[in-house]
Amino acid sequence: MNPLSAHPAGVGSLNSVSPRRAALMALTLSATLLLNACSDATAPRARALMVPPLVRDVQPLPPKQAFLGARASGPTPPMLLAYYPFVERLLVEASIVDKLSITSQQNVILAVSVGTDQNPARVDYRGVWESSANQCDWNATITSANLRAGGTGCLTTPPLYQSADEWRDTILVGGTDAANDANVYATRGGTPNDPHDCAPGETVGCNCPNGSPCHTVSGVQTFTLIPLAATIRLTTPGTAEIAPKTILLPDPSYPTSFKVSSTPATIHGITVPTQALSWRWVPAQGDSSVTAQCPAPLTNNLSNTCSVVIFERGSMIVTARVNGVVQVDTVKVVGSQVRITPTLLTMEPSQTSAGLDPANRFTNTQTVRVSVVDTLGNKIPLRVVVLSLIPTPGTGGHIHSNTASKPVGSLSLPQVSTGQSGEATVTYSAPDPSGPVLIKGRSGGSGSVQVQVQIAVPDLHEYGAEIGAVMIGDNAFHPRNHYAATGHLTALRRLVQRYSQMFPDSAQLQINDTSLELGGLFDIAGDWNTDHVGHRRGRNTDIKTRKACQPGQQGCTCHTSDPLLSDAQQAALLSEWMVLNSSGGDFIIHQPGDRVCPHIHLAN
Repeated sequence: MNPLSAHPAGVGSLNSVSPRRAALMALTLSATLLLNACSDATAPRARALMVPPLVRDVQPLPPKQAFLGARASGPTPPMLLAYYPFVERLLVEASIVDKLSITSQQNVILAVSVGTDQNPARVDYRGVWESSANQCDWNATITSANLRAGGTGCLTTPPLYQSADEWRDTILVGGTDAANDANVYATRGGTPNDPHDCAPGETVGCNCPNGSPCHTVSGVQTFTLIPLAATIRLTTPGTAEIAPKTILLPDPSYPTSFKVSSTPATIHGITVPTQALSWRWVPAQGDSSVTAQCPAPLTNNLSNTCSVVIFERGSMIVTARVNGVVQVDTVKVVGSQVRITPTLLTMEPSQTSAGLDPANRFTNTQTVRVSVVDTLGNKIPLRVVVLSLIPTPGTGGHIHSNTASKPVGSLSLPQVSTGQSGEATVTYSAPDPSGPVLIKGRSGGSGSVQVQVQIAVPDLHEYGAEIGAVMIGDNAFHPRNHYAATGHLTALRRLVQRYSQMFPDSAQLQINDTSLELGGLFDIAGDWNTDHVGHRRGRNTDIKTRKACQPGQQGCTCHTSDPLLSDAQQAALLSEWMVLNSSGGDFIIHQPGDRVCPHIHLAN
């Protein structure tokens, strides 16, 4: 009986040539249908794979290759062919080439014919084929998690065995969905469906005399994975490009979507795997940075889109993995742009509340320049710009239920024309409450802009129980109420220390309000109006002198006569305060009958 044979073992290693040449060699292998066992259809026709051209010199991942030789019977252990730990998986050209030559002994009852019923050839033969759950011995397989590329079971009528010189297909491999998903294996056949070798003395079900092997096997099969080349492609669905990778400034009333995909988008009907790794918005030079950044993609979420409201010119930059290769792409946003240029980005709050002495009221102002610039940064004349102010609720220490109505100050004009010079000016007046205020400018057909001006009193520092006193007075409106200027805080610390030394057996002092975190209006009623007069710049602190009523206490007002500090203790405190602030200390004693609970108001 003559064995069937095909290509000689060892067709050469792709590891010794360049990736491009390796791909070319693999693509030129011919597809010849010969004999292959255990398939319910003929082996798949090897196709001429269209590998996309390399762009930007993007090199695909290198090929992977394994060689599996013959075994007398049974399967080969899986050989690790590649490791691709990508949640989106990897698109590869997979190929198995060469065949095994298998000769069965003449008297093996279960030998399967590769010929016809009239002219049987008593030879078992397996060539290149892919496995599935019911296939038989000698099959060749490339497997990854949940992947079986191709065939479905064994034939039950002649010719039972078929083979091909080459199997080639485009498949997805790798992944990180479960344990070992990232591993891709090469294996060679084996189930107990074909006759086994006879052991010495075995007679039942065995017709191989003298313990000789039922099958003689030779040959080597070559397994290859060639990752396919693809180039990153960043687009803006629903927004037309005016030039490659360029769009006009969109309407900031609606978000703009960005999507990362690839060129080509599919290969042999399979979408090229992509995974966004990061998004970054970079404003154009000279434009404000108002546009929010897209959040980083969540791990393993396969999200390749970013939606963001754009206010200024700039570039969206995405870093993504495209079929295993990390690449970067950019879309530019261009067009005319409103430009708002404050003289100051930080300014102190005004003092205009009705509770202030008229002599202490004033308004802080600054000049703001307004223009519209083209893509080169040149000012455009005679453009009308509509201006508005936007509050930032929940800032400056104010946590009110009415934060949306937080005062924002005022502009001297609601809209301006840039005139022949291309620039106009307006006056901005700061509000009493601190916190960021956005100055917004919009002009028809141009990108809007929002510039933040921070309203704040400088040099304020938070303090607490570490100074040796009890902190009181915080509430839901103003949960943090102990911010002081450096000089005031230094004097306050020393006062608490001296009091502890003078009255070591007394309870700690109870310190109420100083200022909010950024200073400015301290509206104790949370109404943007009721002014806690004096507590604006971190230079005034209240020390409680009498106990307040307990919840539900009958016949009690805030001005209960039960003292926290004796007259002697109060006198000592005030005397020490004046010594510590000899160049400008002051105090007010609030007695029962005042609109607030009794306390000492210390100032410097």
